[in-house]
Amino acid sequence: MAKPRPLPEDSASKPSSASQIDELKEKALRSLAQAATLEALEDLRVETLGRKSELSLLLRSLAHMSIEEKRDLGSKANAARQALEQAFDARAGELRRKFLLDKASAEDLSLPGLSLPAGRRHPLGIVAERILEVFSRLGFRYVEGREIETDENNFTMLNIPEDHPARDMHDTLYLETGAGQTSGKRLLRTHTTPVWIPIMKNSPPPWRVVTCGKVFRSEAVDATHLPVFHQIDAFYVDSHCSLADLKATLELWAGELFGRGTAIRFRPSYFPFTEPSCEVEVRCFRCQGKGCPTCKNGWIEMLGAGMIHPLILKRLGHDPKQWRGFAFGLGLERVAMVCWGVPDIRLFYENNLEFLEQFKGL
Repeated sequence: MAKPRPLPEDSASKPSSASQIDELKEKALRSLAQAATLEALEDLRVETLGRKSELSLLLRSLAHMSIEEKRDLGSKANAARQALEQAFDARAGELRRKFLLDKASAEDLSLPGLSLPAGRRHPLGIVAERILEVFSRLGFRYVEGREIETDENNFTMLNIPEDHPARDMHDTLYLETGAGQTSGKRLLRTHTTPVWIPIMKNSPPPWRVVTCGKVFRSEAVDATHLPVFHQIDAFYVDSHCSLADLKATLELWAGELFGRGTAIRFRPSYFPFTEPSCEVEVRCFRCQGKGCPTCKNGWIEMLGAGMIHPLILKRLGHDPKQWRGFAFGLGLERVAMVCWGVPDIRLFYENNLEFLEQFKGL
């Protein structure tokens, strides 16, 4: 007797991958709606879309299916994955907004906010700007100088002899010479006057130049001295320049900085790069020359000046009989201390907000 043939296997009798995808999607969406925190949502994302999730395993099983099944189920699975990713992103946005609202509701929004102090200009910058603005109106051109200079430019070309005390190692910060360097000793400039040299070497007179910058000296730190401070230096060379031009220029500068009518006076002095040389004093603008704790005798020593030494002009290729000029230099910190009665130069560099706040209206 012949055995009965087995009935063909009904495709509905085994789990349908298509329906499985739908079930996974619906299950994930229900769980997603119940996720109350971002941490729980992230755990659910890994469980649903991670490498070991049911959906990922189902996608990997497509390798054993026919081409038609791969096409149909692959398209459906990818669509489900994309829909779930969008749903997770949307839910994450909702939870973030809820977190911020909950945080805001727990705070008293009627309290005034904390105001941050606004940045302001440093007092030294204020003084420098005022001084340079005066010389700009007088036609002086601003030039930046180098902070690292050669011994020749810093000393020799400015008529400072080899045996001058300023060239001693105790006063000047020399730099180590590199291997094979033959251009002479290098140092941190001790004054801003070396800015003269390249200008006088590389361009014809007349010149009207002002510069401002850091200078460096091997100084012990105290109330009036620092190893790093600032100088302003200016020089003017023309065919008819005289000491009277220097006096008129400094009188105008003093009037602009300390008040119109401020008197100045010259006292004989010595600087290697000027001849004649003088110390310039300003009549005390606090006591009007009567004598006070600031000035002691009615006058305040402010800067050094003089007529540029003829040897410097000649050394740089210019006829001192045809060209004459004046020069002057001042310490920026010195002027600021006098202007505002600051007792200690170190206050400008200690970043003490209580001190700096005093200059906020300037």
